[in-house]
Amino acid sequence: FELHYPHMVERLHSEGEITFTGKPKAHEGAKAPSQLLTEAVIPGDHSTDNASEQ
Repeated sequence: FELHYPHMVERLHSEGEITFTGKPKAHEGAKAPSQLLTEAVIPGDHSTDNASEQ
C-alpha cells in the first residue's frame, strides 16, 4: 500500500485520520490494498477513524 500510494499514506498520517501501523490486520493481508484505499478515502462507508471528516 505504502509503495503504491505514498502521497495518500503521507496525507492520512499527517492529518491523523488513520494509522496503518496501529492496525496489524493491514500488514497481515486481511484486506487488499484497494480495500484499504477505498476505506481510507470514503468516510461514512465504514466505521474507522474517519469520523473527523464528517
